Amino acid sequence: MSLSGFRFKKLLEFNADRLVYSIDREEKDIYSKMKANIAGRPSIIFNRYAKRNETKIRGDKICKKIVGYDANALYLWALGNEMLCGRLTTIEAYPGIVEDIKADKIFGFLECDIHTPERLKEYFSEMTPIFKNTLIDCTDETIIGSHMYEYNQTRGKSRSKPARKLIGSYFGEKILIYAPLLKWYLAHGIEIKKTYSFIKANSHKAFASFMDAVSSARRVGDEDKSKSMIAEMIKLVGNSAFGRSGMDMSKHKQVKYESKETKIKSRIEHFTFHGLEELNDSCEITMKKRSLNNKNPIHLSIAIYQLAKPRMLEFYYDCIDFYFDRSDFQYEEMDTDSAYIAFSCNKPFQECIKPELREHYEQHKYDWFPRDDTKEKCSI
Repeated sequence: MSLSGFRFKKLLEFNADRLVYSIDREEKDIYSKMKANIAGRPSIIFNRYAKRNETKIRGDKICKKIVGYDANALYLWALGNEMLCGRLTTIEAYPGIVEDIKADKIFGFLECDIHTPERLKEYFSEMTPIFKNTLIDCTDETIIGSHMYEYNQTRGKSRSKPARKLIGSYFGEKILIYAPLLKWYLAHGIEIKKTYSFIKANSHKAFASFMDAVSSARRVGDEDKSKSMIAEMIKLVGNSAFGRSGMDMSKHKQVKYESKETKIKSRIEHFTFHGLEELNDSCEITMKKRSLNNKNPIHLSIAIYQLAKPRMLEFYYDCIDFYFDRSDFQYEEMDTDSAYIAFSCNKPFQECIKPELREHYEQHKYDWFPRDDTKEKCSI
């Protein structure tokens, strides 16, 4: 037994009467719901090619500048925000539950049908706001478009097959939505059509001190290059806290190497057999696990993903689309924590801001961008 495994075993032994499991056997359906509703990080291509002084923005104004933005440590920030703590329980939706969520009287995930009203579809047309997993048929050109269809056809035997993919949409049916993301939807006119249940938990910034410690260590590395290695290692520590929590243990396999024919035959005939690859003088045999211990905090992973999405939507709709006319900018591509935008001005934040919002932007620009008014704040 490893040292960490031994410590974990003793932790359970000596604290059995005080431990509370977030998802226990009585509420095991919560795990299945969350696993089905994990919607990862969107990566969207809006426009396939842009070049300064050559291509046009939405077919009109000439592109003068392309700017890339990256949200530093977005997932670490999400980890340090309100998390689901204590034992998770499922309650039936009741009249007024949405108002209680908006008033912060209850905290957790609402299972609901949600849609974008017809009057707002043009506003949300460039970045559809509701993200969900759905089956995509990669052999249907009308679904994936001619460009990706032709690319897929060139791959021969390696062509992608129909699979569940993350997409942006105007609606979602029976999906789990985290309270902070739900409040952003409601504030922007998106409507809930039907509610089913609510996964209730306590709200607490359980990892705020961890977030501060990682951020401080990384800042020290930025200021003192002799400590840059420590800063990079701390960055990995910060990422690992999130990456592990969403790991799908059901996909884990056991790999066996056998050279004797009788052993190979026995493995193949076993009900957990998954696959085989022939090597020079032996075989690599992949077996499914007979039992799984789902101990990863899946609720942590889905909460972080859904806390990152409102920041991504806020940057587009509450910052760029708010301060700029759509004729002056065009998103080229984006990941959840980064965006590349073409502007019709060489100095977009000096020349392209809507005149009536110039004063408002000056008052609120540090809500979106790093401070640069003093030398000390520039390093934060």
